[in-house]
Amino acid sequence: MLTNCKAEVRIAIKPRLHRSVHIVKSIYSALDPNTLFFGHPEINSTSSVTNEDGVHRIDLDIQTQSIANLRASLNSYFQLFGISLNIINHV
Repeated sequence: MLTNCKAEVRIAIKPRLHRSVHIVKSIYSALDPNTLFFGHPEINSTSSVTNEDGVHRIDLDIQTQSIANLRASLNSYFQLFGISLNIINHV
């Protein structure tokens, strides 16, 4: 059981943006497949990305056995989030 290091991150998009629900769903679609890799038992971590319908927020929960693995996972998710947002803004 993984209990040493844990991060809970909530990323919110301003609901005033007319496209915010679509932006959140697009970013969620980009981040969610990575839980298959970062949640693999051989990497000693678990992760989940959630988004409730109609909510302008993505929830990211990561648990690892070391701070180095936690930092690497967070950096990867943040990079993917930033890249996804940049692509959406340029479309």
